[in-house]
Parts: sequence; C-alpha cells; structure tokens
Amino acid sequence: MNKTNKGLKFAILLMTGILLSWMLTAMYLTGSINLQCFYDTGNLYDMSSGYYRQPGIRWSYDPAVGTIQTEGEEASCYFYVNSSQKSWNYLYLTIGDLNKNSQWKIEFLDQNNELLFTRNLEVQNGRNILQLQEGEIYAIKIIVRTPSSFSIKRIQFREKEQNFEWNQVPWTFIRVLISYVLAVFIIYGFVRHYKSVRQLTPRKGIWALTMQKAYARMLDCVGALFQGIPQKGKSGLRKLFFLAILLIPYVTYRMGNSTLMVVRREILLLAACLLLIALMSWEQGRQRVDWTNPLVYSWMILWMMVLVSDFVMGRTIQSASILMMGAMAFLYMAWNSMKRTERLTRDLLAALRYLYWAGSIYCLFFRPYEPGYRYTGIYGNSNLFAGYLVTVNIAFLANLSENLGKEKLKKRVLAENVLGLVTIWGFLQMTESVTSLVAYVAEWTVFVWGQFPVEKRKSYQRNLKRVVAMSLICIVIVGISGKWCLSNIPRVWEVQLEEQERQPLTGQNSLSLVTEAAGQNAAASGLSERLRYKITSGEWFDLFAGRDEIWRNYIRSWNLFGHYGNLESLDGKTMHAHNALLQMMNDYGIFIAVPFLCMLYYSLKYGIKAVFVKKKFGLFFLLAAVNYIVQGLAENTPYLSYSWLVYYIALGGLFSQPEEANV
Repeated sequence: MNKTNKGLKFAILLMTGILLSWMLTAMYLTGSINLQCFYDTGNLYDMSSGYYRQPGIRWSYDPAVGTIQTEGEEASCYFYVNSSQKSWNYLYLTIGDLNKNSQWKIEFLDQNNELLFTRNLEVQNGRNILQLQEGEIYAIKIIVRTPSSFSIKRIQFREKEQNFEWNQVPWTFIRVLISYVLAVFIIYGFVRHYKSVRQLTPRKGIWALTMQKAYARMLDCVGALFQGIPQKGKSGLRKLFFLAILLIPYVTYRMGNSTLMVVRREILLLAACLLLIALMSWEQGRQRVDWTNPLVYSWMILWMMVLVSDFVMGRTIQSASILMMGAMAFLYMAWNSMKRTERLTRDLLAALRYLYWAGSIYCLFFRPYEPGYRYTGIYGNSNLFAGYLVTVNIAFLANLSENLGKEKLKKRVLAENVLGLVTIWGFLQMTESVTSLVAYVAEWTVFVWGQFPVEKRKSYQRNLKRVVAMSLICIVIVGISGKWCLSNIPRVWEVQLEEQERQPLTGQNSLSLVTEAAGQNAAASGLSERLRYKITSGEWFDLFAGRDEIWRNYIRSWNLFGHYGNLESLDGKTMHAHNALLQMMNDYGIFIAVPFLCMLYYSLKYGIKAVFVKKKFGLFFLLAAVNYIVQGLAENTPYLSYSWLVYYIALGGLFSQPEEANV
C-alpha cells in the first residue's frame, strides 16, 4: 500500500473518529441517547445578537467599547421573539462587563403587546436563569432600575434547563477520542492477525466495477442509436442540452414555484438532458473510468449515503441522489469513453458563455440599475446573481487560458473573453456581495497561477499583450457607459423592479453584509467600504453577517440520518445553513461529512494535476472546484444552483486517475 492510500485511510478514520466522539460527547453530557438529536436539551431559541445593540428609552449602545449604557432610573428596551415557537420554560440571560450588580425587571408580553407576567432579577456577570410561567411570549421588555453599564452576550429561550457547562466539553471529547483510537488499533490488530492466519487476499472495488459494467451495458444498448450523428451535429446538440440544463433551474426560480410536483419535473428534465448528452458522447468499447480511485469512490459513497438517508427519513423522490446515480453517472461514463474528452468540456463552457450573454442582454433592457440598491440582475436577489456571475466567470477564464498559447488568437475569441471578464466585474461590483468577491479573487488567483506551468513562447507573450490592450479598451467603455445604460435603457420600456427585488445597500436584513444604521456613521457605500467595515468592526456578527448564529444552530441539531428540511435560524426564519458542509450534514446525517470532504479534497488535487499535465481545459476543473468550495463556505449552494451544477458536471472530467487505484 502506497503512502497516498495510507494517508487517505488515516484521514477517513480520523474524520470518522472526530464526528463519532463529538456525537458521544454530546449524548453523555446531555444525559440522553437520542440519535435524532445528539444535543438533546429540547428546543431553544437564540435571539439574534444584532438586536443587542438597538436603542431604547434612556438605553443606548456605545459601539466604541461595545457596551450598553443606561441613564437615570427605569431605563428599558424591547426585544421581540421571532421564533415560531412561543411557549418556553426558561430564559437564559448572559451578561458581561457589568459595572455593578443591579436589580432588573423583565416583563413578558403577548401578541397584543400586553403584559403576561413579570420577573424581578438581581443581575450579575455571567449566566442569569429565569424560570417562566405558561403562556405564549412574543416580546420581552428589560427594565434596568438604576444607571448601569453592561454588554448582553446572549438571550436564549429554552424548553429544558442546560445540565452541563461548556468547560466540561473539551476533556470529555478528548477521553472519548482516545478511546476511539485505542479501539481502532485493537480492531486493526485482530483483522491483520485474522488475514495472516487465513491467508486472505483482499478483493477491492468489485462492487464498483460491477456497477460500471451495468452502466456501460445500458449505454451500449441505447447509445448505438446516436452513432450516426456527425461530430459537428453532436457538438451542437450537446451545447443545446447543456444550455437547457442551465436554464431549467433559473426558469423554476423565476416561476417562484417550488412545490413537490415542480421539483420532480425539474429533476426529470435535468436527468433527461444529462442522459441525452451521455448517449451522444458514448464511444462504445472504451471504458477509461477507474471506479476504484478515491474521487470516484467518495462520490459514489456520498450519494449512496444520501439515498439511504432519504429512505430512512421517508422523503419523497425529489432528492439529488436520484439525479446523480440515475443520470450524472452515465455522463461520467460517456465523458471518459471519448477519444477527445475536451470536446464535451468545450461544449459546456460554450453553453455557459451563451447563457451569460443572453442574461446580459436581458439585464440591459429589462433589469434597471437603481442607485442606493444592490443590483439583482437576472434574479431578484443580489447574492444569487453574484454567485451566478462568478460561476460563469469560470468559462471565460478557462477559455482565455486555453487560447493564450495559440499561434493565431482570433480577434472574435479575444474580444468575447475580455469583454465578458470586464462586464462580469462591473456587475459584481454592483451586487456588493463579499462572498462572491472572495470567490472571484480566488478564481483569478488560480488563473494567474495556472499560467506558470505552461511553457512560454513568443506567441504567448504577444497574445498576453493583446489581452491587456483589449482589457483597457473594454474597461474604459464599460466604466463610462455601463451604469448609464443599465439605468436609462430599461426606462425606455418603463421597466421597474418589484419592491421585493430591491435590496438596500445597508440594513440588518441582508445576510451578505450586515452594517449599523446610517446615523451611526457605519453605513457602507461601495464594495470596498463595506468590506472594510466588516473586517474592522470587531464583532463576529458583523464579520459573518449573522451566519455564525445560523451555523451554531445547525451544529446543535446534528443527528444520525439528517432532517427533513431546513431549520429555523436567525430570528426564527427557516433558512439554508449558508455552508455546504453543514447543509449536507443537516440533510443526510453527521457522517456524510467524511465522503463529502474526501470528494472536495480529491477534486482539488486532480484539478491541480490537470493543470500540470497540460490537460485540455485543465484549468476549468480546478476553477470549478475552487468556486464551489469558496461559495459553499458562506453562501447558499443548494442543489441545482449554478455552482453546484458546474462543479458536479466537472467531476466527470477528473474521474480517470488509474495511478490512484486500489484505495
């Protein structure tokens, strides 16, 4: 066994051990063996920390020192409970920086803002616990009887009283992890001894190879119908179907209808397009996919675990696992059967560019830019539009990289790619999405790095100069006329955005960036200023724009087989986890993290290798992985979004890695 295989197995065992140890630690400390919720302390609602800084009556927040100042007697402030659950048993009030112990009165109000009951409390630094009466609580009013200075660290409503302290967690976790490591060594020793006594020879990858033969036989039976189509015709049809795959999720979004029937139809349409592309691309008798390499194994185990979770949780057939195992696998097989695999990559990138130009024309005539609002583009949400932009940016970067070394760089190709890259940056600035900006910078970093392994020739230097010159021309044209065109041309058609499509530059409701009110001199105008404020604010809530609270809620709800849907987070709103890994663990259980992280790691590794071995459009595979990972750290990357689709399609071009076999 080589060092790579040993390292992979060690990483898998370590990841599994960490997750299992966390699960057992949570069960031990909470005193509950509950596979549906390891952190079994009942429902709890974390009030958003953004509200801790709001003003009240003789109650003000000092951003310079991060504390609340009350003046005079009976200073008060309202805090509204936005959770769908209104009946609670305990209130946890965590206070810091309290200058002196003081008497507080807390009033609990109903939906009509009328008093339910009152509790008096002598508040001290640290955790203060109040037991509550029965009744549905819609708001609380905190009244500080004497002048005071303090900071609110946390306001929590709980069903059950927390029966452990967080300082118990590290030592308990370490003991459980040590026990796991010892158990692994003991089992490993017994297995080695048993194999030596029985003289067993391991047979690896049998089930994966059997599945590959089944896929190949089905492709052989139906693919023969498409063998008579010439290559040029196949290329045109592939572009058409790739464009359809990219348009289906967008059309569904614009319809605003995500019922079960619509989701089923969407998946069926996508599967049909993927199968048609696979059948047109299949070259009979060529099977170059090694289904025993780590990337393929991780991908296959991931979606089998998803399938099991769907069955256990009783989900209806709407999961992406059906799409992946039932259609995407055929595309991977067909892709790696082609003598010239770059043809399929070229068609996919062409479809992405066609989509962008069609969307840009649509924006120019029907999506006006309004000063004071973040630009939402072809979507009704600026973050979604920004994620779409940085995904499409991959197509232009990969195509430009592939053409830089050519002896004759066509003017049309040069103009299309440079103009695309410049206009994407223009649109991205207007969306003011920080996460997408980070993904954009990461893509350009990969692009610049990808130029170094290439052997430089005179033609490369000449083409590079032409690219720079064309870029300057496009920057001047777009910079001068871009916003003017977007602001005025749609007015000719009297087009206006709907109210729900307007996202202000500042405000507490935006998850892309959360800033203070403009009156507190924290309002940010422009992407660079907003980014500066996030970094210098010194508050976790501002830095992550409230995502840290969402992540904490999702981590608290980990279980063995996942949940049926998204969780209530950030003021009781049901929303995505804003992190691809946490979302997978929420949907399909805690151990889905193992194959998912392995798949991400090997897609990066093989993407880097594709650049070094000078694989045709090799930079595309690395860019797709980087884009998906960076966006997945802090934004929604739900199934059938562009970053998700492009990444999982791109995996097919990395499946053939025979030197990594027998892991």
